[in-house]
Amino acid sequence: MKQDEQRQEVDGLEGFRHPRESSEFLFHNNILNEFSHILNSNKMPHAVLLTGPEGVGKATFAYHLAKILLSNKSNEISTLDGSHKLSDEDVSASQVVAGSHPDLLVLRRPWDEKAKKFKSTIPVDEVRKLSGLYGRHASRGGWRICIADSMDDINANSANALLKTLEEPPSRSLIILIAHSSARLLPTIKSRCRTFTFRPLSSSEIATIVGQHLADLTPGDRDLVSNLAVGSARRALSLASEGGISLYREMSMLLQKAPQLDMQAVQNFGGRLSAANAEQSYRLAVTLMDGWLTRLIRSISLGENCGVDENESQVFSQWAHQSPESWIAVWKNLGRMVTRADAVSLDRRQVILALFADIAAAASGGNIQQRLA
Repeated sequence: MKQDEQRQEVDGLEGFRHPRESSEFLFHNNILNEFSHILNSNKMPHAVLLTGPEGVGKATFAYHLAKILLSNKSNEISTLDGSHKLSDEDVSASQVVAGSHPDLLVLRRPWDEKAKKFKSTIPVDEVRKLSGLYGRHASRGGWRICIADSMDDINANSANALLKTLEEPPSRSLIILIAHSSARLLPTIKSRCRTFTFRPLSSSEIATIVGQHLADLTPGDRDLVSNLAVGSARRALSLASEGGISLYREMSMLLQKAPQLDMQAVQNFGGRLSAANAEQSYRLAVTLMDGWLTRLIRSISLGENCGVDENESQVFSQWAHQSPESWIAVWKNLGRMVTRADAVSLDRRQVILALFADIAAAASGGNIQQRLA
């Protein structure tokens, strides 16, 4: 593995264990029960599709299952109860953790040495490595497993190459496809897989995971990122480790004053996010604002406050009587502004200032739709 990949793998989260390194799989007991039945009845399909939001445990489960099968301990899955741990002393499991097991192939976006970054898709040459895995006997007479993480990154040529393997699967082989959204998958691929759908995690489940990885986080901060995570443990950990908590709270303080915004404070906020070294903070702020608007629209539409904390709930209650159309227009315009700014490299500060101006107009009850037309 190249030095750049050692620092941060394309399917990992910097600063945290990679999913293959986890010795336990939490929650999703319905998935565990289904696989327990499959293995106990000796009816493992040749291909499975794990779908659901990003960061809810699909990759962790894929590696967990691979460790069990490659260790020839299929009977152990019948004991899984959401807190089952695999022994770190198992040779096969240790090889999976190290990324060196000869009977496990992982398809993911490779490192581009020339461009010094990861490729944008999984190229067909990566998928063709399947012929090497399935063209020989398993090194220990057991399973040969491929994990594709994720199918959201696969291009058309790669998908067609993968389909050929799915059409004629060798014996004692398993292909595990991970997809955060299965809508883009070829119907012919989906039809050849048994699908398992992972639900978003609850806030309490995410809080448990966050507490395990970030023990120094205060209970208030842990609850906040768990509520902001929209069912994704990965998103919660990312928010907590990348400054998302302080960024959200600063944004929240600015929004509490709408429609009478402190424009100097807003300009300072936008100025920091437009700095050359603030690309990550800008993206995070856009994501947080998108979530804030989504929760506000849901609150108004459903007639129930969806705020993630007391401050947000108080702000939402002020606008509960408004029509959601104006706020939907603000939310849509945010997406347009971000896309346009990325396309022509506009100053990110202008995106932030325009967004807060839209929010102030909507909060005052003005005709925001006409303003944005």
